[in-house]
Amino acid sequence: MNNIAKLFRIDTGNYELMSAQLAAFSRQVPLLYFILSVNSIALAFTHYAVAPVSLTVIFPGFLVGACAIRCLIWLRRRNRVVEPEAAARTLRATVVLAGVLGFVFLAWALSLSPYGDTSRHDHIVFFVGITVVSCIFCLMHVRPAALVLTVTVIAPFVIFLLASGDVVRVAIGLNLFLVTVAMIYILIICSGQFAIMVNGQVETGRSAMRTSVWPMSTASPGCRTVANSSTGCRSSPNTRER
Repeated sequence: MNNIAKLFRIDTGNYELMSAQLAAFSRQVPLLYFILSVNSIALAFTHYAVAPVSLTVIFPGFLVGACAIRCLIWLRRRNRVVEPEAAARTLRATVVLAGVLGFVFLAWALSLSPYGDTSRHDHIVFFVGITVVSCIFCLMHVRPAALVLTVTVIAPFVIFLLASGDVVRVAIGLNLFLVTVAMIYILIICSGQFAIMVNGQVETGRSAMRTSVWPMSTASPGCRTVANSSTGCRSSPNTRER
């Protein structure tokens, strides 16, 4: 149980890993919000003639605007040095927003299900499936956010499909569940390898620093001041006589 809970936690004690996660995720943010916005606009467009304006214009416009604001915020943060406390807060906020935004997008998509024909219903299924899968891979470097998105979107959507009673939707739900399990497995492995790579780079840098400092610490007092002397380290006359 502790191992499962650990998958959903940010490692706030590892500043180097948090910085690497922020740097990697900031490069994926434009793609993430682009996918959300384009797919939402497409879904709203196909339901514009059959669903209320509040569901096809007002609410999706609010969602797309929120995506644009979040994208601009992340673009302004790119290439900035972040303090450990700020990095931890940003990653925690990312985890929370992943769950909240994911659930809001799912609720909006399902609210369109009473409207339209079979083809529009299929578009809703396609929207949820392809959008969430794409967003989870964009969140791969921030594993807790990707897992929270999976729990808050994929789980209830699979239940919705299974409870529909339609054979095709039940098959899609089972298929989506199996794909999600495989995706989570790949996500955990890749995020673990990413952490190992970052920690290895940090340890290599520390080892190189210790190696460069060691000769200076073992040198004679005259040699330690060679950087401040233009004549270098010379042996004393008494030493030459000996």
